[in-house]
Amino acid sequence: MAEGRGNDCRLGEIYANMGMFEGDLEHLNRAVELNPNRSLTYLYRGHLYDFMKEPQLALGDLNAALNLDPDSEPLAYVYRARARMVLEDFQGAADDCTSALERGWESVELYSLRMQANYHAADPSAALQDCQAAVRMGGETEELSVMMGNIYLLMMRPDLALREGFEKALILNPDSTAAGAGAMTAQMLIRAVREDGRGLGEDIKASIEGLAVLDRILSAATPPGFVEGMKRIALESSAQNLFPMPRSLMPGRPNDGEQKKDN
Repeated sequence: MAEGRGNDCRLGEIYANMGMFEGDLEHLNRAVELNPNRSLTYLYRGHLYDFMKEPQLALGDLNAALNLDPDSEPLAYVYRARARMVLEDFQGAADDCTSALERGWESVELYSLRMQANYHAADPSAALQDCQAAVRMGGETEELSVMMGNIYLLMMRPDLALREGFEKALILNPDSTAAGAGAMTAQMLIRAVREDGRGLGEDIKASIEGLAVLDRILSAATPPGFVEGMKRIALESSAQNLFPMPRSLMPGRPNDGEQKKDN
C-alpha cells in the first residue's frame, strides 16, 4: 500500500511537470489527485488559473500551496497578490507583495503591483514609497510618472503631481492622454486652491472635497491656455473621469473591515 502511494506521488509529479510546461489543466488536476500534499502543484495550477482569468480558483490553489509550505516559493505570494487585486482585496494584495519582497523577490513589477494595491486601498503614502522604489530600480517611465502624479493628486499636492509626475510623463511621451489629463487636473486644483484662498489637506476627506471643487470648475468654464483637445476634455469630463479615484473609495465598494480575506 505504501509502495503504491509512493508511485502515485511520483506519477503526480510527472503530471504536475507536464501541466506546468504545457499549461494543461487536466494534467494538473490529475497531479493534485495523485499527490494532494505537494505545494508546487497547487502553485502551478494557481498560476494557470490566473492566466485563465479565474481569480477565485487561483486564490484557492495559492492558499493551498502556501498553507502546505509558506516559505517554499515567493512567486506564490506574487500570484496570490494578483488574484486578490482582481477580487479587490487590496490590503491582502499589498500584504502578499510584502511577503514576496521579504523573501527576496524584488523587482520593478512587484513594487508596481504593491503600489497599485496601496493606491486602491487609499494608502497614498505607502503607494508613493513603492512608486519611488520602482523608479529607483527601473528608471522613470511614462506609466510610473503618471502614477506618481495620481498619487500626489490623492494627497492633494497638485504642485508635486504636476512637477514630479505628469510633466515628466509628457517629456517621455508628449501625446500621453493620461499625462495630459492629469496635468490639466493638477493645474485646475492649483487654481482651485488659489481661488478658495486656503490649502487642501492631505487626508482622504480633503481629497474628495477638493475633487468636488474641481468638478464645479470643470463644469463652469473652460480654463484658459489649453489646446483645443484639452478644452474639449475639460468641457465633457468630470474629475472622476480625469482622476482615477481609488476603487476602495468608490460608491458600492466594501470597507476594509467588511471585506472578506482568504488566508
